Amino acid sequence: GNPAGEEPEKRIVEDKDVALLALPLLRRRGAAAVSGPDAAARARRAALVGVPLTWAALLAGGYAVNRVWVISRYLSPLLPALLLAGAVPAAALRARLDGAEPFRRRAGGLVLAAGVAAALLLNGWLTAGPVRAHADSFGRGVRECFAGTGEWLRENTPPGATVAALDIGAIGFVGERRILDLAGLVSPEILALGRERGFAAMVESGVWLETIRPDYVFDRTDGPPRWDGRAWHGVRFELIDSCVVEGIGLRESQPWTYALYRVVAAGGGSSPAEPTPGPRAGAGRD
Repeated sequence: GNPAGEEPEKRIVEDKDVALLALPLLRRRGAAAVSGPDAAARARRAALVGVPLTWAALLAGGYAVNRVWVISRYLSPLLPALLLAGAVPAAALRARLDGAEPFRRRAGGLVLAAGVAAALLLNGWLTAGPVRAHADSFGRGVRECFAGTGEWLRENTPPGATVAALDIGAIGFVGERRILDLAGLVSPEILALGRERGFAAMVESGVWLETIRPDYVFDRTDGPPRWDGRAWHGVRFELIDSCVVEGIGLRESQPWTYALYRVVAAGGGSSPAEPTPGPRAGAGRD
């Protein structure tokens, strides 16, 4: 999750700026440094391709081995590495064209220019289209749904209350309450359960309630609130409020319902009545 004041689109642009480090390879001196037949040039090529690809494999492999619940923005650290790896063969081709026959130089230049233009056009379309649209809608969701719920928790719950949530950034930052991270990023006890069972299945099963019993739960589902009135693992869920965020990732662009529940002992009486959060502008409500 994001702190309430952070704009996701700004973060995306900053990530892409790192990729500009690859541009010197397309200059004449940079291209020559990786295109020669000598051992030093071969070593530089191997490093410039191997290191980024190794980083990409380690990141993706680490997510897979640890069964991280991945959404698209978690893959943004791959972009600079992959661009750098792709710039090496482009730089080598550019250097070879300098000594080629005029026809081959022109043909090779056209191929290289077409490849660069296609990459720029694709990147521009992705940034101006799906990425920007998602950044705008998710930014509104962070401010209106996540931060709005955090404000309510800060104003209406005791300082020692524990809140279980899947998206913890704005809730923890604004709410100023102890967080039980159901994605396991900052809660080691949940991380162990998620690796054993798979995070989605672990959350759905409710087995995490046997580890630490929270006072409140901020759940996420792609349908209506799923736990209102449900009694399991010795507790009962009482729905306080819900809001809708229009997509949490490029691959998960459907509306997602976030529901805030009070957790009480099953069979016991309800907690004293608490005020219900007021409507949040732009956030859907059930």
